[in-house]
Amino acid sequence: MSHSYAQPTDLPCPQCGQTFHAELWQILDAAERPDLLDRLRRGELHTLTCPHCGHTIQVDVPLLLFFPHSPLPLGEGPGVRVLFSPAQHTTAEEDQQQAQELITRLRQSLGEAWQDEWIEGMQVVPRELLALILSDDPETALRQIMEKAAQVLEQLRQENPEAYRQLQEAAKQAIQEMPLLQVMQAFIEADTWDESRRILEQHPELLSDEADALLGRLIQAAKDQNNEDIQQVLE
Repeated sequence: MSHSYAQPTDLPCPQCGQTFHAELWQILDAAERPDLLDRLRRGELHTLTCPHCGHTIQVDVPLLLFFPHSPLPLGEGPGVRVLFSPAQHTTAEEDQQQAQELITRLRQSLGEAWQDEWIEGMQVVPRELLALILSDDPETALRQIMEKAAQVLEQLRQENPEAYRQLQEAAKQAIQEMPLLQVMQAFIEADTWDESRRILEQHPELLSDEADALLGRLIQAAKDQNNEDIQQVLE
């Protein structure tokens, strides 16, 4: 039984309007289908071509990667067997549900060979970073990603200067807030009140208006993602 899985579907072509049959890959066994892994590295796994007019379509679907023989070397642990890359236009709740559905399908296809500890170390990687994570030459892959990002930003600057300006301001604010965010995380995760007090005494910026505004935005983001646990911790 194949461990890789493609969801069959009929898609309407936005160019010619005709419908065509397609298979959307959502589970990829890297050892079983190295050809699909190569397509993923090139960013072509979810690029479809309409057989009627030749128009190319980029589909947005979740993807579960399985490395049965050679764990992916991420972090300091023994390597990753299962990696999940969410669709790009979904909510956190949808991502969690889709990941669980794909894990269940993979578990069923593997049968007794399945090991629960695989998902304990499961990594979640945005689609934009998959090429870098999977590349045999990460420096080249990173350079290609940066070049593509620069092209997109330049196109945005030319076509929508106001949106480009807002993006620049958001990036500057994110850089400025990073140290404060790290201190805030340490305060929230403190194990004892004594440790909380020590962090607060060392970082009085936690009592500033900027910290209050940042905390408010984090709470609102948790609300928008329907993440009640994080919302309660932040509140």
